[in-house]
Amino acid sequence: MKDPTQQEMFEFLSNKFENAGIDGIIDNILISSYWFAYNFHDGQTSDLYSALCNSFYSPSILANNIEDEYDSIIFAMYNALIEKFIGEDYDQFLLDENNIPY
Repeated sequence: MKDPTQQEMFEFLSNKFENAGIDGIIDNILISSYWFAYNFHDGQTSDLYSALCNSFYSPSILANNIEDEYDSIIFAMYNALIEKFIGEDYDQFLLDENNIPY
């Protein structure tokens, strides 16, 4: 697994979704990268932990994980981060965008 910085995640998602015509794309990037860092950081010395701590996004007290975001674009971005940075076995971590609970 790679340990991307906040900037690397932002640049990757910005490039991947630049032509998607998404309103609020920056907010979606911040949310998806927050949950990616939350779920996959490797302790206080990792770049993902730094991204988590320095994120401009703060989930509501009712949000315990990314599934609580209820947004297919955020799920797609989160899955893109998994595919890019997790490695070979990434498919076990993908969210099923067809089973969004809303």
